[in-house]
Amino acid sequence: MVRSRTTRCSAFCPKPLPRIHPTGTPTDARALQAARGGTATALPSVPLRYMHTPNEVICLKDLEATARLMAAYCRRITPYTDFRPR
Repeated sequence: MVRSRTTRCSAFCPKPLPRIHPTGTPTDARALQAARGGTATALPSVPLRYMHTPNEVICLKDLEATARLMAAYCRRITPYTDFRPR
């Protein structure tokens, strides 16, 4: 559900969205998604180099595009948005 909503918002981003791999990530996102009744979870990813080092490098255009994608997605959420899988 989150994937389909994000894809519809991708018109705001100049690059195509990468494929989602449902095998999990080394973050807490999967734990949030699967805990108890589950929580709608999305994990935006921005390409960068040398993560968690003093020399971390990121393209500012990628960062700005990610921010635009997240903002477009959030604008589509209403009080009636249902995140339950169908």
